[in-house]
Amino acid sequence: MILLNVTILSSSSYWYFAGHSLEEIRVRALQNILSKLEHGLVCDADLVQEKVLHIRLLEWFNFSSCPQEQQVLALILRLTKVVASVYTDVLVLEVAGSNIQ
Repeated sequence: MILLNVTILSSSSYWYFAGHSLEEIRVRALQNILSKLEHGLVCDADLVQEKVLHIRLLEWFNFSSCPQEQQVLALILRLTKVVASVYTDVLVLEVAGSNIQ
């Protein structure tokens, strides 16, 4: 029961740790996020809504030590594609709606 409570952290906690000054904590936070995505505990749509996460991912490259660059860039690209897809869907709906009138 205790293990369950530890693994289900609020989303804001690991977003925060992704910007921590200690490299090990940042790496573990990134691994946590990627693991939750892989196992379906969070989805891309959930992550896209977290503005702090986007900031933390970009700030990742401001530290002198920047491990796992490829994974961070892949996550940024993945989230960007989700956002682009949402905007494309909205645009298609708006265009289709204007043709009906």
